[in-house]
Amino acid sequence: MGGYDQKLKKSIKSRAGEKLAKSYAGQFGKTIEPVIWSLGIDWKIGVGLVSAMAAKEVLVSTLALSTM
Repeated sequence: MGGYDQKLKKSIKSRAGEKLAKSYAGQFGKTIEPVIWSLGIDWKIGVGLVSAMAAKEVLVSTLALSTM
């Protein structure tokens, strides 16, 4: 039964990777990959970095507006 569980987990991870690659974020990541590849970063990590920066900017602007 252990072999089946491993195959199932691998299949689920593979499908999740395919969904990410076909999403808008995945397409954006593949677009910026030539630029970030020289830093040793693949497109998946690049998407994470860009989204993290966007989230921080939203937080900062929200805090700025709430303190006015």
